[in-house]
Amino acid sequence: MIIKFTCISGEELGHKLGDAVTLIESVLQAFFKDKKYGADIDQVTLVAIAVDSDPVENEKFYKPNNKVGRYKDWICGETVKYISLALSFDPIVFNGLEETHMIRVICRYLLEKVNKLDVKIPKEFDCHAFTEDMRLAVEIYLKSLDS
Repeated sequence: MIIKFTCISGEELGHKLGDAVTLIESVLQAFFKDKKYGADIDQVTLVAIAVDSDPVENEKFYKPNNKVGRYKDWICGETVKYISLALSFDPIVFNGLEETHMIRVICRYLLEKVNKLDVKIPKEFDCHAFTEDMRLAVEIYLKSLDS
């Protein structure tokens, strides 16, 4: 399973949020690299959205990034099936936070998201096992930040 984590945000938060999700992505990639959950899902993409304090503005980016789909990899030409999970934040939540605290906020919200998926997941996908693995990976990561 490939895990990708990206973000969509305003200029003032861009690099800071991007750095935080890149760190989380590297930890999740290592944890999930040999995992399979069925339904031929090859990738889970996580998208942190913190464009505006107005929920309507964030919603414009939320819907297109919260779905199950497929795309053709332009390098190898293979079709990749994916689940994309959008995480919407008010950018104010991150004001004045150091990177470690940003990571904690994002990880906690990620755990909430996987426990209440609002995406139609294919029946053959073992959502329970995925959720448990994500919980475990995030909890291990958060504990490592404490030490």
